[in-house]
Amino acid sequence: MEPSQEPEPKKLKTKTEPGALQYFLYALGCFAAAVVLFLWLQNLEVTGGAASAHWLIAMLYSIGGKWTVSIIVSLVGVLFLIAGVASLGKKK
Repeated sequence: MEPSQEPEPKKLKTKTEPGALQYFLYALGCFAAAVVLFLWLQNLEVTGGAASAHWLIAMLYSIGGKWTVSIIVSLVGVLFLIAGVASLGKKK
């Protein structure tokens, strides 16, 4: 076979950004984490227990309590949800 007649190699399709489903799963994970954190913090308040937590969660809790922690984590989930809806509009 001559060099000019060789078939071109197939190009692999690579995604550079996550798809809509991935964003929706991230959002679902954030909402689930918000619920779990709220219930965990409420349980600690009721039982008077003490536990170690990530410094960011501890800082948010010291600022505004369990509601602040849950709302901030839920807002991150809302941002992922918006990103998922926006990526649906980009599809060709």
